[in-house]
Amino acid sequence: MADPGIAVVTELEDVAGVSEGSTSVSVNYGGHVSEVEVLVLPVITPVSTEPSPGSEAPTHSALKPAYPNPFSRTVTIPFQLASRQRVAVRVYDLLGREVRVLLDDELNAGRHTTELDAQGLASGIYFVRMVAGDYREVRMVTLLR
Repeated sequence: MADPGIAVVTELEDVAGVSEGSTSVSVNYGGHVSEVEVLVLPVITPVSTEPSPGSEAPTHSALKPAYPNPFSRTVTIPFQLASRQRVAVRVYDLLGREVRVLLDDELNAGRHTTELDAQGLASGIYFVRMVAGDYREVRMVTLLR
């Protein structure tokens, strides 16, 4: 059994009103309510960098259409980089609030993919934004439950 002084929160919805960062919340543990300090960290999704056989290096950076779209559980987000550079892929809701950080790292030139896992997200429209050097692109994805 877990130590009553430690709570593991796997979804933001498990703790109502908590977003990324550190905050104090009330937790009901076996009928006993306690104030605890929690630290909520963003989920970073792994990136695939498998080149296609016989494919040439991309000549420009691009955020490709996500698939499947609409989606119900996960959506694959393909993108390409013309040169080694820092790239950030973030997901926003209709109100412009950042809901996921899928990637924020330096990657080599080539074709890559990342995935958005919709666990904890409500059905609706989301925007995937990629920033790589001077390149910026936004694509829309639709989550259907």
